[in-house]
Amino acid sequence: MPIKVTCPKCQGVLHAPDDAGGKRGKCPTCGTVLAIPADAPQEQAHAPGSGLSFGHHGGIPQDRPSADALFRSQHSGGHSGDGVPEVSQSSVLPPPPDLRKSSFGVKPAPDARRGSSVVGSQPSFGPQEPRKHSDPFAKPGRPPEGDVAQDARAWRRARRGLWWVRFALFLFLLPVLGLVGIAVAGHFGTKIPSHNPGYANIVDLPADVEIRTAVVTVPVLLGSLAMILGRFGVANAPRSSFGSGLALASAVATLLAVLGLIAFLFPVGGQVATGFVPRVLFAPDDFNEHVLKKASVSDAVREFPTVFNRALILDDETTGKIQRAGLIVVLTCWPLAELWFVVALGRMGASLRDRPLAGRGSRFLVFAGLVGAIFAATLLVAAMYPVPIRSAANEYFWPTLNKLGEHKTLIGPGLFAFAGLVVWFWYARLVGGGRRAIWTWLEYNDPTPA
Repeated sequence: MPIKVTCPKCQGVLHAPDDAGGKRGKCPTCGTVLAIPADAPQEQAHAPGSGLSFGHHGGIPQDRPSADALFRSQHSGGHSGDGVPEVSQSSVLPPPPDLRKSSFGVKPAPDARRGSSVVGSQPSFGPQEPRKHSDPFAKPGRPPEGDVAQDARAWRRARRGLWWVRFALFLFLLPVLGLVGIAVAGHFGTKIPSHNPGYANIVDLPADVEIRTAVVTVPVLLGSLAMILGRFGVANAPRSSFGSGLALASAVATLLAVLGLIAFLFPVGGQVATGFVPRVLFAPDDFNEHVLKKASVSDAVREFPTVFNRALILDDETTGKIQRAGLIVVLTCWPLAELWFVVALGRMGASLRDRPLAGRGSRFLVFAGLVGAIFAATLLVAAMYPVPIRSAANEYFWPTLNKLGEHKTLIGPGLFAFAGLVVWFWYARLVGGGRRAIWTWLEYNDPTPA
């Protein structure tokens, strides 16, 4: 008979076949993986009207005479010593088979006496073969307790990896807050030191540039290291999460992006150490003069490579080639790493049956897609209608901005901080949802305390 296993979550009942002991099955109501005990008692149904008591070995009742007693009664004159009436051997045993007929011929007609004879095959009162629909049972392998314990260890490692990712997000928030704080402090009269040379005693490298560089570089490098550790930790999730492969790909892409960033910054550090200060990439003066103030978008696009290459080392030098290769790796691997990681967390949420985590992953992807689509559409419209847009900007946007006076210097840092905080908040909610979903799963399934 089927083995009944009750789900601890929804109290649903899984009817497993009698040969499924030691395997795992899924609850038909909520899908929770259940361990089917190997030594579960199997109850057999009692056929109504059969008169058989299956509490005895072989399913034969105690009050039925044995075949030996029947044969003794035949030779003792009609009655046995136990009060059994005379029964002939022909009424007890089925007729012998015809040996002249081939055993490979047509199947003989069923004998009606076999169902009620003492010696013969007993009728089957067990359950019928289950229908061959979708198999709800997991693959047999290790015992279910070992599988659950192994998955629990993997999920704990993934949860620790998400802690490192969250710590990296905190470090990535520091440059945004630091630059905005410096801008706000300068607007209200508190200036950071700007003496030249600065603390490194390098000519043309003032102290304020050193401070801003340190505010950005140090947290980014430390956060990148924490992000690599965290994503490799998330890649330790079990295969049943359906996201460990994407998490591993994201971790590898993050490592390549960080190596590319180091390859991009290392030649700059070498030049600064020798006393040569390179131009800042996307310097505000050059960018405004050669890009933003162009008459059309096409002119700005044509001028952009000039401004871009002016901030890099010459490409005819080895360091210049390394710097450009590192920048290409960063611009290629970094978006892929973020995309794969978000998709991996969403798949893990689906495997854990956690709706908040799966929903946050989907909403983050939709948000990123909308931002990219709006940016691309803006560039396309600006390229198609450059004159009306520039005329509208000169008539409405710039006069309104000039009315703010000195406060207009806070518009750029304010928009930058707002965009950074929005992205950071969504990403932090996604990572926090992953940790909470794993913790919920461990509370219900972990056989050992975390």
